[in-house]
Amino acid sequence: MVIMKINNMKSIKWLLIGSIIFMSSCKGDDIVINELDENDMRAISIAGPAMNANLVIGDFIDDLAKEDVYIDPEGLLYYLVRQSVDINWDELVRLNDVLRYWVYDLPSAVAPLKTAGSPDFSSQVVLSHRDDVRYDQVSLSGGELQLSLTPPAGAAGSIRVEIPGASKDGVPLSVDFTVYSWGVVSPAEIVVPLAGYDITLDSNNEAPYDSHFDVNTYLDLDGVTGGNQIAMNFELRGLQRESAYGYFGEQEAKHLDAEMKFSLFDEIDDLRDNVYVDYFELSVEVNNAIGVPFYVEAKNIRFFQKDEETPDMVLEVDDSGTIVVDYIPAAIDGDPLTPGFAEEIIGSSSNSNITAIGNSFPVSMMVDLYSWSNPQVTSGPASDLINFMKDANMLVADMVVKIPFSLSINNYTRKDTIDFDFNDIIDGSEDEVDHLDNANIYFDFVNGIPLDIVAT
Repeated sequence: MVIMKINNMKSIKWLLIGSIIFMSSCKGDDIVINELDENDMRAISIAGPAMNANLVIGDFIDDLAKEDVYIDPEGLLYYLVRQSVDINWDELVRLNDVLRYWVYDLPSAVAPLKTAGSPDFSSQVVLSHRDDVRYDQVSLSGGELQLSLTPPAGAAGSIRVEIPGASKDGVPLSVDFTVYSWGVVSPAEIVVPLAGYDITLDSNNEAPYDSHFDVNTYLDLDGVTGGNQIAMNFELRGLQRESAYGYFGEQEAKHLDAEMKFSLFDEIDDLRDNVYVDYFELSVEVNNAIGVPFYVEAKNIRFFQKDEETPDMVLEVDDSGTIVVDYIPAAIDGDPLTPGFAEEIIGSSSNSNITAIGNSFPVSMMVDLYSWSNPQVTSGPASDLINFMKDANMLVADMVVKIPFSLSINNYTRKDTIDFDFNDIIDGSEDEVDHLDNANIYFDFVNGIPLDIVAT
């Protein structure tokens, strides 16, 4: 008889495989062992700090195979489920359409256009959409500039419009109009695709920053009479950011009613009366590919039973229902970019009702996530006033639930019959052997699973 006692359990999943390994090692030319039935349904007792239950091993292994099972570097088995929630920060850098109509009064005489001369007229275009947002440089992947002019009556010559802060391949943006004395301007409208342009902006030293660039107009006109005017229609439409640098203020974004499902509790619901979850861990992991530090709160964390719309329980942590990740560092610019990361863990050892929630066998969870840019923290690194934003526009918060299977199996006995052909064993020595008083039989067991096994 071979009796197995499994003292410490880090993995149940490979128990059947391991049994085949060490039982098969007993086989030899003269020893026959009963084959192990792969559909072994022997009942086992499981007791440990995480659960107490009577299970059938075949069913339990099948259930585990369907679940999100994770093994840490030390070999401890976990039920682990992860749900990523994207918090959209596309509005962090907002490039609104700009519609301007400027009217300039002309003097009686206009100096000829000179490349090195000062502009005859200059206006500013503000791109920052909030008082606390400062743009230092913006690179565009799309959008267009539309310009049109209404010239003064009777004037002829040329008008140049330049935006010295906007350049492509190092060449500043500049367009030219031809003015005819009969009141026609050619072209009637100029459209400039802005993909590939870099815009450098000037700002005030403190909020309101009013990040802006200049639009300069140079006139080379004849026939201008006093009291005349020139009108310019200036439009920026559909600006799309490729990258932006500056300071993006203290803004807010949220994702409400993010949902996570727990298939483990749904599958073993019939064991509710026999299973006790001693440790239940909920964590919020935040990955930040944006060059801005953030503050995140997970609020209104509700747990639901099967087929119920009203939450069965709500998480309480330190007399509140909020998990706070108070500082997620900004990503570090470079190629490749280095994301920032921070997490907050709520476990059974915390001042919370998380263990009671685990033992209520929830099948789903819903949470509201709120985030703020450039938090004014009281601990940790100070808010960095140099922000950047490239392709990434999502702050990714992973909601993670982890339950360790730190279990043990007690009193699991396997009995097998081993047949010995003693005549074959003493083959060739029959004349010298009258009888056998006793026999010492030794077994070598190979344990291929991370369990401590005692065989007698």
